[in-house]
Amino acid sequence: MTKASAAANLTQSTAEDELDARLRFLLETAAAVFLAVGYEAASVGEIARRAKASKQTIYSRYPSKAELFQAAVTMRADVNFRRLSGLLVSHHPPRKALTLFGAGLLEIVLDPNAVATLQLVYMESRRFPELGKLLYDRGAGRCFALMQEYIRQQCEVGALRVTDIAIAAEQFMDMITGRLLMRAALGLAPNPPALERKLRVDAAVDVFLAAYAVTPR
Repeated sequence: MTKASAAANLTQSTAEDELDARLRFLLETAAAVFLAVGYEAASVGEIARRAKASKQTIYSRYPSKAELFQAAVTMRADVNFRRLSGLLVSHHPPRKALTLFGAGLLEIVLDPNAVATLQLVYMESRRFPELGKLLYDRGAGRCFALMQEYIRQQCEVGALRVTDIAIAAEQFMDMITGRLLMRAALGLAPNPPALERKLRVDAAVDVFLAAYAVTPR
């Protein structure tokens, strides 16, 4: 590769990084506005002002406010999934991997922005019936698939013995989030103390391993 081509590649990569950063900032700004005032009251003009962008620039990428809304929700779900995907490490003992994943899952679903996003999607589900499916597919659905794959791997190496992997994955995730997520979504207990979260995760891991570990641990 010549110096000129290397410099051109570096320039292109830098430009792409800057574009990605601007897009992330735009979607973060849009998400913040939607969560603060709701979909109906949110103004693309206000989003453009806060994001230091023009309405024309926004509409060239997202032709409608609805598409911008969906992109902002999708972006939040993608960020959260990336945070979780690195926690279920197959070479870690099941107790360690499940504890890390459970704690991470609880931290994400109880994050005020995540709870507010869930509440907003619930409110707007009649206007955008596809939005609930989108949020599930990009968020909880992918986490569920991740959990199933981890269980499958642990069964293959003989650490777990599970008859129905889908049910086992659902059981674990429900034990982690369960009542805490419902209470947070209803505004009853949006930020449970750290000790309550730890006890919830530890108990879920204990029950899961008692049911499925080949050698209880």
